[in-house]
Amino acid sequence: MKNAIIALLALALVIVSVFAFRQTAALSTQGQELRAALAAKSGSDSLDLQAKCAKQAAEAFKHERLDTEPLASYRSHYSAAAGKCFVRFSNLDGKDKPQVDYVLDAFEFKEYGMYSRVRAVGQDPYVTCTVTLPSGQVQSCKTVGEFNDLIAPYMER
Repeated sequence: MKNAIIALLALALVIVSVFAFRQTAALSTQGQELRAALAAKSGSDSLDLQAKCAKQAAEAFKHERLDTEPLASYRSHYSAAAGKCFVRFSNLDGKDKPQVDYVLDAFEFKEYGMYSRVRAVGQDPYVTCTVTLPSGQVQSCKTVGEFNDLIAPYMER
């Protein structure tokens, strides 16, 4: 009798284990399908947000009146992590003109970083460079390379 109960319990354990395995496999498949559907939706939402960001960056470029500068350019980036649209404006060093780069929130016009280099005839260039880091700390820099490194969290794809 004791052996029969043990055999029945063992059989019940095997049946429950097989059932649990099948349920786990089914849930795993459902999870994969949901992740794939979410990724597809996120991808289309992301493209929409990037397009809106690019359009607003073009408007901000005009607002800043840089569209009349022949050596000026801009680049936009929608940061999903920050939920913000950033735009970098660059006005390259021309003849007797300063080099200016700055990063803004394209909608709020809040400045996150600015690099400026002005050359006076016969003098060393005067550089101003500050970036507000994602932590909120304001960091000074001395070169355009340092500026690029510091603004990377806002502008990297």
